[in-house]
Amino acid sequence: MRIKFLPIIAALLLVSFTISSCLDEEQITGEFSTDATIHAFALDTVHGVSYPFTINQLTGEIYNLDSLPVGADTIINKMLVKTITTASGYVVLLNKEGKDSIKDDILQGLNTTDSVDFRNPLKVKVLAPEALNLMYQGVKEEMYEKYIRKYTITVNVHKLDPDSLNWGQKKGMQPAPLATRFSNGAVMGAQKSIILNEEIFVFSKTTANIIGYKTTITNPTGWASVGNINLPVTVELSSIMPFENKLYAVAEGEVYYSMNGVSWTKHETLNDRKISLLLTAFPKNEEGNLNKTIGISAVSIDPTDETKRRFCFTNETATKWNETGNSLDEIVPDTFPKGNISSAIFTNGTGIQGAILMGSRTNTRTEVVKPIIPWSSYSGSTWANLTTINAFCPILTIPSIMHYGNEFVAFGNDFKTFYASQNGLAWYEADKKMYFPEALTARAGGYYSMVIDQHNFIWIICSKDAQGEGSDDVWRCRLNKLAPKLTN
Repeated sequence: MRIKFLPIIAALLLVSFTISSCLDEEQITGEFSTDATIHAFALDTVHGVSYPFTINQLTGEIYNLDSLPVGADTIINKMLVKTITTASGYVVLLNKEGKDSIKDDILQGLNTTDSVDFRNPLKVKVLAPEALNLMYQGVKEEMYEKYIRKYTITVNVHKLDPDSLNWGQKKGMQPAPLATRFSNGAVMGAQKSIILNEEIFVFSKTTANIIGYKTTITNPTGWASVGNINLPVTVELSSIMPFENKLYAVAEGEVYYSMNGVSWTKHETLNDRKISLLLTAFPKNEEGNLNKTIGISAVSIDPTDETKRRFCFTNETATKWNETGNSLDEIVPDTFPKGNISSAIFTNGTGIQGAILMGSRTNTRTEVVKPIIPWSSYSGSTWANLTTINAFCPILTIPSIMHYGNEFVAFGNDFKTFYASQNGLAWYEADKKMYFPEALTARAGGYYSMVIDQHNFIWIICSKDAQGEGSDDVWRCRLNKLAPKLTN
């Protein structure tokens, strides 16, 4: 069985000869390398694509950050190791118990010409030349253990289709709401959801009051009432928005703000003009926003002619309106939305921050406008409609728009189809993998609101119908590829 060590002996003789040839005839001893690290690792391509591997020398882990595509688990059972680079060490495969077969005089090396099964993590150890030298001399392993490094090679594979929406359902089950009757039926009719400091708020109206419910983004079933909100019942719900850790709203032409979503106060400096609608907020953006547009975009009523509406924009602290003068602000076109506003902030390819919005020409849930017109702005004080003759966005009532997965996505309260666009002009039906569950489509025509949290979850919060029908439910979904870390 000693013949099994021939590769080791040959390696040692080669190193010895190389070193001793530079010495005098009497100096026949040499030093062997003690480096047992793996410096590079790569597998053969998968469907023609190379996936880089990361080597963590501290933990001894080798893995691919970018997971192989769905279905690759049927390929990785016979993968070729394209590259495995060491200083001059010998790589040994370990069994499931983490042991090699050296003690049985059978040394199994990792052969790059044979396929390897990577369906489970592969454990290997690297013996530096000095370790091989001492092992051949019969020295116990604990005496040269410091010249050995162990690694675990893991090949990550997506088990979920990265382009599919995941509604949180268990395997083999139909999607269902995360929370049913989250407000015990109190949230009825029109509503608005927002996120403030990692809490989701839902605001709704009764005949006499504004009511609110909230939960944390990590607890979709833990909704609790925040009681009556001290906002006039005439507040435009769709214009409630967060900006710099505060909430803002408009009621009866006046701007209100709140630090906690419950207690609201008339703004001290933003009510020098009459505001009819808040449109969207341009936040601070450290990664882009080269145009430095920061503030709240709104629609004001022209003091000289109350039939006219004008766009206006605050300063970056939302403490005053920019000094362009009421009569100099751009007039709002008749085709601009008047209610049910939904907006999304995005950064274009050149690092400029902009906003896109959709809304209804009236404030009802039954209005039909064909096509619906998106509007875009990079300044907050001027807006351009994105009308197109072909590939326009179809009829949407109570529209929602978001910048999601590097494209614009929109839908309405028919809960039937997602529509996507790269630039807001040409719209098309999104991939069928982006879908609505049948139980949500069955609620077509109802009131709802939508919000996206920092973990890329899309929350769709449905009201109990104003006629007392249906249920107040919470749905949540996310594109698999937008999960912070795909582990399933």
